[in-house]
Amino acid sequence: MTEQTLQPELRAEIVAYRYERALSTFDDVLLLFENGRYSSTANRLYYACFYASNALLIAQGINANTHAGVKQMIGLLAAKHNLLPKEQSRFYSRLFNLRHNNDYDNFIETTKEELEELLPQAEAYIAAIGKLIENENANNRD
Repeated sequence: MTEQTLQPELRAEIVAYRYERALSTFDDVLLLFENGRYSSTANRLYYACFYASNALLIAQGINANTHAGVKQMIGLLAAKHNLLPKEQSRFYSRLFNLRHNNDYDNFIETTKEELEELLPQAEAYIAAIGKLIENENANNRD
């Protein structure tokens, strides 16, 4: 699962692009939430965290080709490498399941209250990944 073929400059560009996409998507999340579009908020909330997760994995040289693969690798980074707190890995898994249920199951609606709990956790998750990426970039410059 390691991506060895990327040149460091290209890897850095892709990581920056993915992380910026996470931040931009989180901005969309807030707009959707403010307008009462809770199922769409849940979907975009997952994707904001997915883009951030993907940025982190690429920064670590890990290539995950599927959503389930990203979830698995984030769990691995938390469990075996202590790169992320386990609570954040569990949070990402929760979002993964929420998005899947909202998109594919019948009569599933995410509530405003559920999102009020998830929004600050997602913001913290994305920020934590941003710090890890910054640290990775700093280490690569040394």
